[in-house]
Amino acid sequence: YTGSASSSWHGTQVDGIVGAATDNGIGMASVGREVMVLPVRVLGAGGGTDSDIIAAMLWAGGLSSSPTTNPHPAQVINLSLGASGSCPASYLDAISRLNAAGVVVVVAAGNSNGLAVNTPANCTGAIAVGGLRHTGTKVGYSSLGPQVAVSAPAGNCVNETGACLYPILTTTNAGSTSPGAHTYSDSSDSSLGTSFSAPIVAGTVGLMLSANPALTPAEVASLLKKTARSFPTTGAASGVASCHAPTSAAQNECYCTTSTCGAGMLDTGAAVAAAAAANAAALPTVAITAATSTPTVGAAVTLSAAGSASNSGGSITGYAWSISSGAGLASFSSATNGSSATLATSGAGTVVVSLTVTDSSGTTATTTQSLLLVAAPTASIAASTTSPTAGQAVTLTASASAGTGRSISTYAWSLTSGASLATLANASSATSTLTTTAAGSVVVALTVTDSAGATATSSQSLTVGAGAVTVSATTGNSGGGGSGGGALGAGWLLGLALAVAGLARRPSQAVTPARRRPIL
Repeated sequence: YTGSASSSWHGTQVDGIVGAATDNGIGMASVGREVMVLPVRVLGAGGGTDSDIIAAMLWAGGLSSSPTTNPHPAQVINLSLGASGSCPASYLDAISRLNAAGVVVVVAAGNSNGLAVNTPANCTGAIAVGGLRHTGTKVGYSSLGPQVAVSAPAGNCVNETGACLYPILTTTNAGSTSPGAHTYSDSSDSSLGTSFSAPIVAGTVGLMLSANPALTPAEVASLLKKTARSFPTTGAASGVASCHAPTSAAQNECYCTTSTCGAGMLDTGAAVAAAAAANAAALPTVAITAATSTPTVGAAVTLSAAGSASNSGGSITGYAWSISSGAGLASFSSATNGSSATLATSGAGTVVVSLTVTDSSGTTATTTQSLLLVAAPTASIAASTTSPTAGQAVTLTASASAGTGRSISTYAWSLTSGASLATLANASSATSTLTTTAAGSVVVALTVTDSAGATATSSQSLTVGAGAVTVSATTGNSGGGGSGGGALGAGWLLGLALAVAGLARRPSQAVTPARRRPIL
C-alpha cells in the first residue's frame, strides 16, 4: 500500500459474507458457514492490474505454481471487482481454463447505475451477479444486462441523508492504513454494492458443492437459475418502470426482468437442496450382503458388496470397509479394500459394518449393515440306550438343548453315518425315534436353531448289536446206537446218563460172563 487513502477493508467485508465464523454468538452469520476461505489480495487502495488479477485467479484455482504451489486450490473464486468494456481474451482464457478444471467463477456485475455489465462479469463461463434492493427491485447503482445469471441483495439506504436503512452486514476493521480493531459494518459504516451481492452467491455455491462435490460449473449455474425466485412486479414507489436493455443512459431502480437481472432472485436454500437432490440421484448404489445377519460368536462372516453399482454410467472402482460400532466384538480378518471382506467375531452384541464405494466419476456413497452377534445355543442329545440290538427302537431327546437367553425354535435330526442300519421318525421334533434294522455303528446328529437364528449341532454314536438267536431241537431215531442222524434228544441224553449211573452203582461186583453157545 502506498499513498494517503485509507483502506476500505473491501476484501475483509467480502470474505466475511462468504465464511465468517457462525453459531458463535458473535457478530454475524456468514452464508458459507464452515467453508474454507482462501484470501488472495490483488487490489489495493491504488487499484491493480489485470495481469495480477488473472495470475491470482489461476493460482487460486490450482492452475499455477507461481510463486509457489497452492496446497489448497479453491473450488469457487469470487471476484468483487471489474471495469467497463467487453471481455478481454485474457480473462476469457483464464475463466475457460478454470471452468475446465471444475472451478466456479462468480463475479460482481458492477456498479454502473444501470449501464452494461462490467468485465470480467460479462465473460462466458462467469456467473455474473446483479444487485437488488430490499423490495426485490434492481438497486439503482447495479449494472444490468443479459450476461447476469442471478441477482442478490446489494444493500440500499433509501434515504439520502442519515443512517443507511438496509446495508449489508459483514466483517470489517477500524484501522485506516494498518489493522485496527475488528468490527462489523452498520448503518453508519455501510457496505453497499454488487461487490457484496457476489459473495452471497459464492457462499451459496460453496454450500452447493459441499452437498454435491461432483457438480460442474455449468451445473452450478443451471441450478442457481432453476431455483431462483421470480422477481416482483409490484411494491416499489410509483413511477418505477421495468428494466430494459442497457444503453448509454443511467437506469436506476427498476423492476427486474429475466433479460436484465438474470433468472431471478437468489434462493440459497432451494439451490443447496437441489444440489443435494442431484447428488442423491447420481450417487452410486451401495449394498452390503452378509452371509447371515445373526452370526454365532466365533464364526467368520463373509460380507459382499457385489450389489453395489454406479448410477452415472460408470463402474465401482473403490471399496472401503470399516467397523463403525462394536469394534471390540469383531475385526476384519481380510483386506478391507475389496468387493468382499471377512469379519471375525469374538463377542456377543451388535456390530455395525460400514462400506464406502467410489465410482469411476469419483462420486462416493456409504451405507451400513448391523449384525447381531449371538452366543451359540447348546445342542444336547439324550438316548434311551447307546447299545441297542437290531430291531430295537431308541428314543432320542433334545429337551436339554437351550439358547443363551433365547428359546430353541427348531430341531433337525439326521443320520450322518450308518443310514442303512436305522431309520428316524419325527426328525423335526424335540423327541425323535430311531429304529435299528441291522448291526453296526450309527451316528445321529442334532441341529438346533434358537429364536435369534443361531445354530448348534451335536452328534451321538450308537453301537447296534445282533439280535437274540433262537435254537430249536430236532429229535432223531429213539434208542441207543441207532443210525438216525438227528440232534441228541433229551430222552436219549437222560437214558445215557442213567446207564452210566447204573454201571457205577456196583463197581466191585464181578461180572459173570455169558455162556457161550456153539456155532452151528
